[in-house]
Amino acid sequence: MLNKTLAAITLFITVMTTPVIADNTVASDSQLVTLTSQYDYPTTAKKLKAAFADKGLTVFATINHSEAAKTAGLTMQPTQVIIFGNPKGGTPLMQKAPALALQLPLKVLIAESEDGTVKVRFFKAAFLATSVGADAALTAGLSKVEKLITKVVTQ
Repeated sequence: MLNKTLAAITLFITVMTTPVIADNTVASDSQLVTLTSQYDYPTTAKKLKAAFADKGLTVFATINHSEAAKTAGLTMQPTQVIIFGNPKGGTPLMQKAPALALQLPLKVLIAESEDGTVKVRFFKAAFLATSVGADAALTAGLSKVEKLITKVVTQ
């Protein structure tokens, strides 16, 4: 029963965190940033969490998909989603465009491939707004987070 519950929770979170553009089409690769980390999987996660903390961002949750897969009797390469943000910054955005609550807090995916390559993925800040029918300028300030993630995993 626990395995089915964890699998259902993982599926629910995955579905709920997949951005859908206002016209019901799923995000294109042009809206998804994919970086190759210069670090291994655990170091990448540790460095990102430390960088978020250093910038005053809160890590609200870490969803470890590979661990959830184990509980369901399945295997999966190391994969986790870090959910993070800052209520002081996010709340005013959601007040202006309530549907942004579907996209916030922010999320970053860290996944290790079979060859050991670690990919870091996240959606562009402008897409977070346009995916819910809001003006892209509303989330322009979030581009700082894009730069932070890029710096942490590539330098």
